[in-house]
Amino acid sequence: MLISLLLVSAGLILLTFGADRLVNAAVSLSHGLGVSPLIVGLIVVGMGTSAPEIFAGVVAALQERTCLAIGNAVGSNIANIGLVLGFGALLAPVPLAAAGLGRKFTLMFLAILASLFFLRDLHLSRMDAWLMIAILGLLMADLAHNAGREYKTAGAGGSASRSESTMRAMIRCLLAAVLLLLGAEFLVHGAVQIVRRYGLSELVIGLTIVAVGTSLPELAAVVASAWKRHGDIAVGTIIGSNMFNALVVTAVPGMLHPGLCPRALLIRDFPVMIALTVLMGLMIFMPGQGRFSRPQGAILLPCFLLYLSLLYFHAPA
Repeated sequence: MLISLLLVSAGLILLTFGADRLVNAAVSLSHGLGVSPLIVGLIVVGMGTSAPEIFAGVVAALQERTCLAIGNAVGSNIANIGLVLGFGALLAPVPLAAAGLGRKFTLMFLAILASLFFLRDLHLSRMDAWLMIAILGLLMADLAHNAGREYKTAGAGGSASRSESTMRAMIRCLLAAVLLLLGAEFLVHGAVQIVRRYGLSELVIGLTIVAVGTSLPELAAVVASAWKRHGDIAVGTIIGSNMFNALVVTAVPGMLHPGLCPRALLIRDFPVMIALTVLMGLMIFMPGQGRFSRPQGAILLPCFLLYLSLLYFHAPA
């Protein structure tokens, strides 16, 4: 038991540190390549903070633990809204930038609905997985097209930041990815040992321990952004991460180990994820609402805690 806890702890540390290093390296790389700052904030940071979920999903799928991989994707989205955004808003109100936020939220919601569509028959095939990746590509292309239009007046502000060579930034990205892979391996292995000892299903452990653990990079990014009054980065991180979770992390087990997913995912976990997403949307589109306030955080966080209690008190065998 002690070894399992140490493995989970080491995995969480490596995932958090590796994701942080990956985001920093990706930002440097984007400056070197002259990429738009919005693309850095939405796509690069969103992908960077979703990297732990992706790597954990890859490891779980290679070990033929499809339930763990899919549960991680759905649970991470629930944790991102309920825990990350809720806790972040409680610590410091998260200001919202109105320009383009509604469109980005809508694309995230479409990504979640697409993942629900492909899992409606409780089976994830390789064709489903590739279609999900294709849909993500279309959504990213749309975001990139509009980002270039929105930020055209910003100019090439990143040119002064090109002191680090592109090759060095690429090496840093690779090293950070290695840390993420090691962290994912430790985390999945330790989590599975805990599952076997206490009799919890792999779906539940993926929805809770692994999902919360791999959401730590998002939590750190949102809290830091909120304190620095960069609400657009905080909310953009959650939106980008949830899109990648819905269409990439969910697709991973379909590519590597196609198979069935448990019925509980559709009748319990997907409704919770969609309900929290709708609640987030209502808070964004509320007339006169310019931020996620502490009272809203006091709604989101208890919703997440209630969901956790539902899982543990009514966990499937």
